[in-house]
Amino acid sequence: MLIYWLLTWSFIGLNIKSKAYKFYLIGFFSGYIYFVHQRALGILISSIVVVLIMKINKKINIRQLMRVFISIILIMIIGYYIKNDIQSSLWLDGAELPINDYSGQISKLDQLFSVGGFLKALNIFVGQFFYLGATSYLIFYFGLYQLIKESSKMLRRNNIKNFFSDSHNSYEYMYMFLTTSVIITMSISAIFFINPIRINEIVFGRYNEMVLGPTMLIGLTLIVKGNELNNKYFTYILLFFCLITIITVYNINFSGLNDYQTIDIVGLLIQPPYGIYINAIVVMMVFRLITISFSTNSKLRLVTLFLIASIFFAIGESQSRSLAIQNQEMTRMLMITNIINSEEKELPIYFLCNDTENPSAVVWNNRIIRDRSVADCYQFILKDKCIKPIDTVELREIKEDKFVLTTNNVDISKLLNDYRICSSNEVSVLLKSR
Repeated sequence: MLIYWLLTWSFIGLNIKSKAYKFYLIGFFSGYIYFVHQRALGILISSIVVVLIMKINKKINIRQLMRVFISIILIMIIGYYIKNDIQSSLWLDGAELPINDYSGQISKLDQLFSVGGFLKALNIFVGQFFYLGATSYLIFYFGLYQLIKESSKMLRRNNIKNFFSDSHNSYEYMYMFLTTSVIITMSISAIFFINPIRINEIVFGRYNEMVLGPTMLIGLTLIVKGNELNNKYFTYILLFFCLITIITVYNINFSGLNDYQTIDIVGLLIQPPYGIYINAIVVMMVFRLITISFSTNSKLRLVTLFLIASIFFAIGESQSRSLAIQNQEMTRMLMITNIINSEEKELPIYFLCNDTENPSAVVWNNRIIRDRSVADCYQFILKDKCIKPIDTVELREIKEDKFVLTTNNVDISKLLNDYRICSSNEVSVLLKSR
């Protein structure tokens, strides 16, 4: 998030008179944030698009444009070698890379070009849009309203010639960067979760928070000024949020999913059947408290600030406690890894899945996660010991002595003639050849 803030700052007041370091910083920040996680592709694309438009509009020159591209290319080359080394050490010898790599998203892109797949992605996009509004107590919506308002000035005449004119100021390009990065980042997240396995994947767009901060600041500034907004716009945004809430609840019910994990939903109550509605009411109440807190009445301001702080403290404490409990429960993994490490003979380790191509959901430490994620956690602890995912058919063909890790969504009753149970916990089982 800090990098995105710095990248936004780099676009403020950017023009042909700007010093060289600003263009190097834009390239460095854009490439670095993408290097850290490929889900930041939307931010990288937005940076490139905006500087290209600035060059076409003669707001910057070719040398300044090249500084941006050279910085991006250099950081991507460095990141490529660093990332390859880290991934080969931690990610099941590279077998799990497609989960977060573009090669693993091809089938989802194929879905997107069908009517059903497009509607599924649109439903996820709406749910994530609800999430960003709810977790920001509607402040994000006001910021996005201001971004769209400022960006639309460049498109007002619907004329390409006017769009590529030199009549724009540098602040409008910053607004354009923020607008495009928000939309593209949310779209990528919606495609990634096009096949949700739990409710929170419908409303929680992981990594969307990267683009939340500056937009919220703009929204908060708009609310504080007050005179630039009248009651009509407040009413419109509240009605829009109510509509988004109803659509999100419908999408959740239509999905047929019942499982969810609270640890992914910061400040949201999504427990069916009324969780989303209760959450929406609380959001609107807190939003009203936020607007009242800017009142000139000092006593009223003090009371509202106390109420807001109490609500935030209660939500934060609840989420922190849940995370702490789950982290403590994860230490049970060490019982299984200690057995593997204590084995005198170096045995190969396999992770048994129902389907190695399509990960399935499993309850682990009160969380609904993909079974392959369990393998990732064991791989992280075991480090140099490679864990290979296999299915039951492949397991039968392997005659050598071995360890077999699996989860409670796999039926192991037929394996007990050839394997003995070394250890088990709430979700994981360690088997060893007899």
